[in-house]
Amino acid sequence: MTSAADKFWQQTEAALAELSPDVSLRRDDFYSQPDWDVYQMRYTSVDGYWLFAWLSVPHGGGPFPAVIRMPDYGSVHDIVYTPLRERAVVMNPTFRGQRQSDQGFQAQFPGLLTQGIEDLDSYVMRRVFADALRGMDALLQQDQAQIGAIALIGAGLGGALALAVAARRIPVHAVAANTPMALGNPASLKPGLAYPLAELDDYLRLYPTRREAVAKNTAD
Repeated sequence: MTSAADKFWQQTEAALAELSPDVSLRRDDFYSQPDWDVYQMRYTSVDGYWLFAWLSVPHGGGPFPAVIRMPDYGSVHDIVYTPLRERAVVMNPTFRGQRQSDQGFQAQFPGLLTQGIEDLDSYVMRRVFADALRGMDALLQQDQAQIGAIALIGAGLGGALALAVAARRIPVHAVAANTPMALGNPASLKPGLAYPLAELDDYLRLYPTRREAVAKNTAD
């Protein structure tokens, strides 16, 4: 890990430490079932941003294993339909700009991957990784269920977020990342890639003089 990456994570953790997750739960009668309750979960991330997650809690005493499905790149990250909800806590966190976490900022897809990319302080994706960490923190703070072993899953951007959170949070016991987004890899700037990474090439064709800044700000 580079010194710049170390600095990013230190700054991110410091920003998270300044704010309590301030978790709020409201039972959702429509999605709840006889064997589990589903909650609309809200909590605070960096910059005081108010985030949303679905949280499913099985009936019983616990502690329960937990599965966190990290959000992929897109506007909607909906509730998971899985029989695991009968015996495990299941959480579907979102990041800023996704539906129900879009009160202060509505992300554009495509577009989020390069929003503010020319400057480290304005690059939204750096806040997305902070939001993923805060989702894990919120799960551990909620008071509806005792949490046992924790597994993270995700695909694409969700895979990258799952790996990042697993590296930063000790309580994670397992992680399954399907084709994690290679944001920050020099190869991600090559032309001809599929979306969403192709957004980077689109951006560089519009702003060719910013290639060095884009390479640095995605890698750091």
